[in-house]
Amino acid sequence: MEAIASGDYATAEALINEMLAAKTNGAMALNLRAAMEMKQGRFDVAEDTLDQAIMSNPRSHFAYYNMAIVMLQANPDNKKAARRYYETGRTYGGPKDESLEALLK
Repeated sequence: MEAIASGDYATAEALINEMLAAKTNGAMALNLRAAMEMKQGRFDVAEDTLDQAIMSNPRSHFAYYNMAIVMLQANPDNKKAARRYYETGRTYGGPKDESLEALLK
């Protein structure tokens, strides 16, 4: 996460690739890759990556929350789709996310 936050995408990509080599389609690594893609403004690619993360671990709320964020960033007027992902994440034990809920209003 530090490499992504600092914009060191080459280091982040290398670390994510190592994680994926150790565990193919690992949901955590895919979520990190999607976070990096979102920071780069590559929302379509991030959406595809999050689809993979959801298929890899459909009961983890992280990918659903990230997908809600991608939906809002890619199309702020389509809150219905974003809310659906957020609520699915809540169904799988995700905590209430005040900042995300504020964006969904």
